[in-house]
Amino acid sequence: MRSSDSRDEHLMLDHDLPTTAGDVVALQRTRAARRIPLAEYLALLARLGSPELARLRSRRGPAEPPFRLAPMTRAWRDEAPSP
Repeated sequence: MRSSDSRDEHLMLDHDLPTTAGDVVALQRTRAARRIPLAEYLALLARLGSPELARLRSRRGPAEPPFRLAPMTRAWRDEAPSP
């Protein structure tokens, strides 16, 4: 168990997340912005069309080789805390 697990800490938004008057105005402006109805949004997506499968298949992956984790050694496994 981590030491932080035993403490009863809650995020107090008025204290731990200070906001400025500009933040409040920006949030209000975003909330008042025009929302697209779901049907209109789905129609927009349908007009975009599907990408060609050949184009999707031709996309190259990352330039670097895949990341691989080294196997866990027995010594490290014995030292690991039990859950």
